[in-house]
Amino acid sequence: MSIVKFSTLLNEAMKSTAETTAKRTHLEHPEDLTFDGHDSVGQAEQHLRELHNHLLGKKSKVSVSTKIDGAPAVHVGMDKDGQYFVATKGLFNKNPKVYRTEQEVDDAYGADHPVSHILKQTLRHAPSTMPRDMKPGEVYKGDVLSVAGGDRSPQKEKGYITTQPNVLKYKYPVDSQEGRALARSQLGVVWHTKYDRNGNADSISPKDRAKFVPNDNVFTMNPDVKANPSNYSPEEQSAFENHMENARREYAKVQPDAYDRLAGHNGTLRTYINQTVRSGEAPSFEGYTSHLAGRQQKDVDSVKTQAAKDRKVQQHADFIQQAHNNRKDLDNLLKLHGHLQAAKNVLVGVADKNSPSTNELPGGQPFGHEGYVTTDKQGGAVK
Repeated sequence: MSIVKFSTLLNEAMKSTAETTAKRTHLEHPEDLTFDGHDSVGQAEQHLRELHNHLLGKKSKVSVSTKIDGAPAVHVGMDKDGQYFVATKGLFNKNPKVYRTEQEVDDAYGADHPVSHILKQTLRHAPSTMPRDMKPGEVYKGDVLSVAGGDRSPQKEKGYITTQPNVLKYKYPVDSQEGRALARSQLGVVWHTKYDRNGNADSISPKDRAKFVPNDNVFTMNPDVKANPSNYSPEEQSAFENHMENARREYAKVQPDAYDRLAGHNGTLRTYINQTVRSGEAPSFEGYTSHLAGRQQKDVDSVKTQAAKDRKVQQHADFIQQAHNNRKDLDNLLKLHGHLQAAKNVLVGVADKNSPSTNELPGGQPFGHEGYVTTDKQGGAVK
């Protein structure tokens, strides 16, 4: 019997390719896209396959960057007069809060406030590292990793230079390029997002990242994942292909109108999957319907009148009945989700081996990175 390629099945089922190129304001896990429709399954398959190619050192249609556990988020922009400013999330207020001088920072936060120190260090050092062709109206967003002169200063620990901006501790060998740069820096930051003059946000491309200006006072972490094919073992490649083949077989069972018949379930399937991640249980149809029953009681309790409660009860009864009427479809989608998640986990493990840092949780427990983001040439991104 001939094997039909996963991509062939997807091309036959996709009703439109336009949605696959649309930018998502909220980053999704690729496996969660399987709950949205045939086109979204196609996007998930493409990103996983292209990440696989990237890790093999092959030509890939996605860029790959590391999610860094930095804090807080800072913005460096250029106003219409060509002057640099810094900001936190207040940049997006109705009346944007931006700071062009250290005095403006002190006036807003107080001279001794931790955020004041971070913003002043950013204002002192970050502008000199901005891309040479930065234009008025453009803004770069990043997460702070370290700040000299306080409890956020880089530390030397047992042959490593370390920084712990949030939960994860990042460790670089003392004699590595990264370790030396972090140790001498006044500010450590990872830039990840660029806003153009119209306010449109996009991930920073490798081409744009190359325009940042080196400066010894700033440790600028490059989150782009560089491929080292020797880190992708034959056993891991085989495991990835097996999971993708299992996903292909499961997807072949999904009927063309399955998503129409399950309209409305993509959101509750996501919350159910999040619940299983916390509890450690394996996703199943029985678990999903139990999850829906639990949500029903919360919704009923949220309204006061008996008429409103009765409406909530009937709505949930209809929704749960819809699930039972389409049990086979839900079984297929949950299995498809599981196979794609397993394939992604293989790739995440390989990507972790390409990192120049080793990471720890509180207590010294080794840990991989927070995750990775793949971005295609149309701006579609998943994590």
